[in-house]
Amino acid sequence: MSNYGAPNFHQTHLGYPVYGMGQPTMKGFCKVLQRLKEEGHQEIICFNVREEPIILFHQDDDFIPYTPRDHSDLQENLYSLTPRSQVENLELIIKKELMDFAALSNKTYFVYDGTEQFVAEAFPRTIENEGDVRVSEEIYKCHTFMMPSFRYKRLPLPVDTALEEADLDAFISTIREFPSITFKDSCKAPPALLFNCQTGVERSNLGMIIGTLMMAHRTAFPQIERSEKKRIPGQESHFQIIESYRTSFPNGRKIVEEVDSIVNICSEMHDLMETIYLYKDKVKKLSQERQSQEISSRENLISKTFQVFQRYFYLIAFNSYLHEQYQLAFTVMFSTWMRRKPFFYKLLRAMPRLEMKAPANLISDRICVLLADESLDLDEMSSLKQMKVANYRKVSKMPVCGMAQPNPEGLAHILSYLSDDCRKFTRVLCLNLREEAVLEGDGKTYSLREANNLQQEIIIPAATVEQLEDFDAFLKVVRSNLTIDQNSAIVLNCHNGKERTTVGMVICLLLTWHIIGFPEHFVEDMVSIPDAKYTKGEFEAILNLVRLLPNGDEMKKEVDRALDAVSDSMTPMMHHLRELIINTYKKSQGAKDKDIAAGLHLRSLQYLERYFYLILFDTYLHLEKPGKWERSFKEWMAEVAAPAGVFEILDRLGFSEFEDPESTPMCRMRYRWQQQQGYKVPTFGDMI
Repeated sequence: MSNYGAPNFHQTHLGYPVYGMGQPTMKGFCKVLQRLKEEGHQEIICFNVREEPIILFHQDDDFIPYTPRDHSDLQENLYSLTPRSQVENLELIIKKELMDFAALSNKTYFVYDGTEQFVAEAFPRTIENEGDVRVSEEIYKCHTFMMPSFRYKRLPLPVDTALEEADLDAFISTIREFPSITFKDSCKAPPALLFNCQTGVERSNLGMIIGTLMMAHRTAFPQIERSEKKRIPGQESHFQIIESYRTSFPNGRKIVEEVDSIVNICSEMHDLMETIYLYKDKVKKLSQERQSQEISSRENLISKTFQVFQRYFYLIAFNSYLHEQYQLAFTVMFSTWMRRKPFFYKLLRAMPRLEMKAPANLISDRICVLLADESLDLDEMSSLKQMKVANYRKVSKMPVCGMAQPNPEGLAHILSYLSDDCRKFTRVLCLNLREEAVLEGDGKTYSLREANNLQQEIIIPAATVEQLEDFDAFLKVVRSNLTIDQNSAIVLNCHNGKERTTVGMVICLLLTWHIIGFPEHFVEDMVSIPDAKYTKGEFEAILNLVRLLPNGDEMKKEVDRALDAVSDSMTPMMHHLRELIINTYKKSQGAKDKDIAAGLHLRSLQYLERYFYLILFDTYLHLEKPGKWERSFKEWMAEVAAPAGVFEILDRLGFSEFEDPESTPMCRMRYRWQQQQGYKVPTFGDMI
């Protein structure tokens, strides 16, 4: 392989005009450009995908690149020194510091040379004037004046984490300036795309895959026979998340196969798929040695595997985007497109459940234990003695009830109570809202807990339960039940009869009102004295939604009345949703422990999002009622709410009254959803 002036200079197979290389010197980059010109490329776009700052020192007749390193670890670059969008500003700051230091040190600065093995001794570099030190932009951008069809873009790509939507937005914004690539019928040859990182391997490879995907939409995707594909050990196994995508997204199978073909022809220096399977194999081996390994080591390895896998998943999402937007000349940017298709984020959230399986020997190996449900319950409603079940409550004058997990005796008592001569319900619908495994024995119910963490309920990795589908499931079962017999009672339970039961009761109450009829009048909203504005649910994010919806004020009032009706016999501690939102946020701000504060902040955002969805669901019930809800809530969200801008609000969902949602990662759907309990890396189980 010839370097042509830069380490690991190479081209994508099958003739696509996409190239990768390691960090060149100034003269080395000139040689690369000359080589591309000789190959007939009239237009060239160079993407520098390094996220670490680069400084170049004058040496002989060239400029040699250097990067800041920790003195105690000269082998590793320093990442995350600044937001990736500001790395070029950081280079300017470093350059100024070098000039100031040299002025005080006899025009000398000491650096470490070598790329393979660093030595402990630093070597002097003379800095006579400002021209002796250059930043990366000075090396690349000057060519624009000698070659008007040349463009340079700093596109920092992450080293260890998944792509950001902003990364692909920046790529698209640059590509849109070249009609020769964005229009299939252009008679002009497309530009050459050149990507460079430090070594020309991982990040350059990622950039080359993105660029070749774009080129393939302009021309055609490669037709690779099975015999030509690399055979990677372990590749026979399938990714459940990809299977879910293939079966759920239009042309999903074709889109995945296209990505695989591009990854295959870009694998000369780095094979993304091989990396994923190697990580999976490491996790498998580590799982087999579970008894001798630290849990934290295993969790870190699984997290790393998921991060690498997310790169592959984002390439699939990007190809889906190109299928829709390439022919529309990218009228919608990738980040906006992703917000309007939260299906991708929900698949990412479900990754651990889909890709992990629980071992068959959970109990016998003492990985988990069974803990009686009642051992940690608090009967805050004082119903256990009379009703045989903790936290039993009923909405006044409505057939909607809630309770904690009943044992067989408690359930029998509740059924007898609701059907007696006083209440006279002729049918009882019981809805168990628990997603964790529940077992019954000796008249008691038990749930699985990790042996070293009895407080935390375990969710066995299984198929994901999407939030929108939950609403549709409620609609289907409640509507069916009330259609058969309007004299039906609905009884909901979760573990303790609080959070999940409360939101389930609100949904069922809204459905009952829409199906049977709204009461003539409502009790006035409950308002607490402290933070009365927020207790009334007047958060900026909610008010933004209300302004967007038809008759939004009334939609919010109906949800508020349902919340009050469900909570009229409860204290704020018993999960009145509006109270919980502000109270949990205030606790997060007062917490001294960083991890506790982050957990409380996430929870407050989840409560806020739950409130948000309840208002949307009530709006859906009103608008789709004439069609008897033939269109599902999930479909309505995709076809009506998404184009209206609902997900733009959800993607910056925060407390703008107190913080800046734009600079708070948890305010974004992607990170907020991935941090939910379903995304938690299990300390047990094996990768499928």
